[in-house]
Amino acid sequence: MPEYHYDQLGTVAELYPLHKAVLTFQLNGRGPEQRALLWGRRFVCPNGLPLAEDESIDGVLCINDQVLFDCHIYDNENNQDRCGWYVARAESARRPEQLSSVVSNAMGTVVEVGPRRAFVEFRQPGRVELQRAVFVAARFFDHGGRLPAGTSLRSCVYEDQKLHLDAQHRPGQLQGASWYAWLAWRGQRPEVELDREPPAEVLAGEEEPPTQRPTATLADNLLPALSSAESRAQAQRRHQDKWGYVSSLLDAEYGVLLWQVAPRQYQSVLFHRSAAHLFDLNLKNYDLRTVFKKGDHLRFEAEKAEPSEPYKWKAYSVWLEEA
Repeated sequence: MPEYHYDQLGTVAELYPLHKAVLTFQLNGRGPEQRALLWGRRFVCPNGLPLAEDESIDGVLCINDQVLFDCHIYDNENNQDRCGWYVARAESARRPEQLSSVVSNAMGTVVEVGPRRAFVEFRQPGRVELQRAVFVAARFFDHGGRLPAGTSLRSCVYEDQKLHLDAQHRPGQLQGASWYAWLAWRGQRPEVELDREPPAEVLAGEEEPPTQRPTATLADNLLPALSSAESRAQAQRRHQDKWGYVSSLLDAEYGVLLWQVAPRQYQSVLFHRSAAHLFDLNLKNYDLRTVFKKGDHLRFEAEKAEPSEPYKWKAYSVWLEEA
């Protein structure tokens, strides 16, 4: 399957009447300039219909016009246009009216499901074409209830399923989608307020901190065991989960996470073993150094620490999700 990218912003560099243009752009807004081949039949007019075969592309586009487009790698050996990308769909960035960058209570169809994230296609009011959104397991609610930490999305979400979502348009920022759904649900809409910032795991081209992988620890091998229902229920009620990497394990009881708050910008989060879970197992009686290791990826919920304390945040719930 070719590598596919959504909602790229390009500039018309060359026009070849009747039916062809070349766009220049930076992939996801980063890196060197690239070239993409656009055929007229792939251009969507403001009325939502493709450019007619008897219409010339230079009647709707001019040199230096900006274009929003989806594309995939173009591996034609006889490519005389020196284009590394093929435009699957395009539209002018000059729109007759400004469409909202946020949708609320949109109905969508699940098209892809992983353990921790899923993709949904939906229609935005004012657009004819389908839009694609991504959401993570921690932001999905099933009939008013949040999924328990560590539960795979595949246990309750499946392809072709209908879901509701609140989402924000983030062209060029996400992996495999142009919308981030900060809330997705089935059945009753949950009464929660959630952060709209997408986690780094769904961002395009984000670098992760270097990790160390020493010998296996308990987190690599231990199966779900005892349940701590009340602790988990309290954590679920607060609805402010994030994720971070284990930066250090101070001793048997305390560890520190690094939370990515912006590209290449991190804040420290202190956690105690009594707030930590390995799937359904509470770790209050375990030595954290035998369970986790530097670089492990953990979900957490936290509150700001006192100004006098050396850490920015204190976690009241930390857990390992399914890989």
